[in-house]
Amino acid sequence: MYLDLLASEAGSDPDLAYELATGYIKIGGMQSHNSQPNLGRPRDAMESYRKAVKMLQGIRASGRDDARTRWSLA
Repeated sequence: MYLDLLASEAGSDPDLAYELATGYIKIGGMQSHNSQPNLGRPRDAMESYRKAVKMLQGIRASGRDDARTRWSLA
């Protein structure tokens, strides 16, 4: 997946990591969402959401604990 390739290149750029995390969240919603049309792939959606959470937690662990990161993790 294209986002996986970008994630491996993100390094220590928290802005890029945040954009990638929100991308994973959007893909997860397209793969399986309760109230919207979706692809019917809940396992793939969970994997996308896990990747997003991992990236967002990494941003927080690096010392950047801003409101948008906390909101995305909520």
